[in-house]
Amino acid sequence: MDRQISSHYLAELQAKAESAGKQCLVGAIILNEQGQAFVQKRSLTRRLWPGCWDLVGGHVEPGETLEEALRREIRDETGWKLARIGPIVDVYDGKTGNGDEIYEVDFLVEIDGDLEHPQLEWSKNSEFRWISRAEIEILKENRQEADLFVYEIVKKGLELADPVSSSILQGNRFVPPHHKPEDWQETREAFEKGVAEGVISEDQKTADA
Repeated sequence: MDRQISSHYLAELQAKAESAGKQCLVGAIILNEQGQAFVQKRSLTRRLWPGCWDLVGGHVEPGETLEEALRREIRDETGWKLARIGPIVDVYDGKTGNGDEIYEVDFLVEIDGDLEHPQLEWSKNSEFRWISRAEIEILKENRQEADLFVYEIVKKGLELADPVSSSILQGNRFVPPHHKPEDWQETREAFEKGVAEGVISEDQKTADA
């Protein structure tokens, strides 16, 4: 990615959510060189959303930062290594069906690893796919009309990563897509913060060590 999110900004997001008593979650939109997004299908034995396509991600554990949780979830669910955190694609600030207050931040990320052979948690997931924008309708499989959050997040991620078709990034200025610009408020703010405050990368961490 050309523009990433700063660790300071991520800490601000997390502190604000946790001070309000909300459970933080993270999600990763992982892209390959062909611009396809990685998704995995939840097994039919799962209590929530059985047989549905899902992102890599999960809960932030006590004491973890958003970045640490993102790195752990990617490693645990795919065997890959987080290389770089890119723009925030979506932020959900609301409640679950059980009434629990949550704060989920979904990122575009770059990874290191064998993209053709992810090490899935086969007890939880039954298959994986790399999908393009033309194939995105498959994410509606086994989901209700009001339960299309993964579809919407992946769609936004693919649009955000495609400057040719959606003109998301133009120089150092964030340009939202023409449809539903209000959905991109958090992304624009995160983009501006990231440009101003620097980036997170494994290279930087190694250099600082």
